[in-house]
Amino acid sequence: MIELIKNILITVIVSLIVIVSYDKYSSNDNKNDEFIVFSGKNIIEYKKLQIKKALLNNEDTQNKEKELEELIKTMDLLLEDISKTYNKPIYQKEMIFKGKVRDITPYIEKALEKKGLL
Repeated sequence: MIELIKNILITVIVSLIVIVSYDKYSSNDNKNDEFIVFSGKNIIEYKKLQIKKALLNNEDTQNKEKELEELIKTMDLLLEDISKTYNKPIYQKEMIFKGKVRDITPYIEKALEKKGLL
């Protein structure tokens, strides 16, 4: 009988520890963590589609390929600047995050449009 009560108490204590530690983890996890996300998939696919259209129309694709290279380099530089500004890494938009998420894809698209790359 004493052994049964002892086992029940141990189970209750372990359960409480798990519940309290999870609550503490959950509350600390969401305080000020904001994830910066970006997806360049559509932008790059659009440029690749332009290259394919140029190939089908027997047009010169070298300019389109150079534009794609310039686009990728510019996106990389913009993302690096944003990462340094916020002092946070930038994640893929397709990933799943718990907490606040800030999508910077529209900002990058506007910057690329201003530079004439879109």
